[in-house]
Amino acid sequence: LVVIDDAQWADEPSAAVIAYLAHRVGGLPVLLMVIAREDEGVPAPIADVIASAGVRLVLRPLSVEQLIPLTGDEEAARALESRTGGVPLLAAEAVESGGGTPTPGMTRYLEARWNELGDLERQLLSAAAVLGGSCDTRLLKETSGRSEDEVVQGVEHLTRLGLLEETPDGVGFTLDAMERVAYESVSLVRRRLLH
Repeated sequence: LVVIDDAQWADEPSAAVIAYLAHRVGGLPVLLMVIAREDEGVPAPIADVIASAGVRLVLRPLSVEQLIPLTGDEEAARALESRTGGVPLLAAEAVESGGGTPTPGMTRYLEARWNELGDLERQLLSAAAVLGGSCDTRLLKETSGRSEDEVVQGVEHLTRLGLLEETPDGVGFTLDAMERVAYESVSLVRRRLLH
């Protein structure tokens, strides 16, 4: 068994090695698992490996119904889903922590997602967090200081990544915990200026 996790972060030489390995183990008693978040721009050689895989599993976030066994009731499951986006790691850690402050594992996961983002996306998330997490896109544009095209491009990218979602009033965070990370990334001085 060979497991390659987070393949979306592979550089081109590593991706080429993974593709080479995938094509050479065909007749051998070897199971190759390549795990990647496809919403993050998988390198072409790895995308080809995934596309040609004998078995492909697509993991989705846990639904409210799937979270009920962890929480015991639907209301708590809805709150957990809102807080974690149904991400299994985040949901398990939130239950383990009793639903209080984010655990170190949750914090590391969210900070890693935050650090993967570009300046535009971080600026838009920070502005949205200062605006209360759910906001009108015009207000997001004014608060972030970005152009209309930049806001559209950034919001579309953040929506594809599952960090923002379109709401009837504009956009909002999909993860309460990510809103907290974005808010805490903004200095007190900048928060005052953005308000």
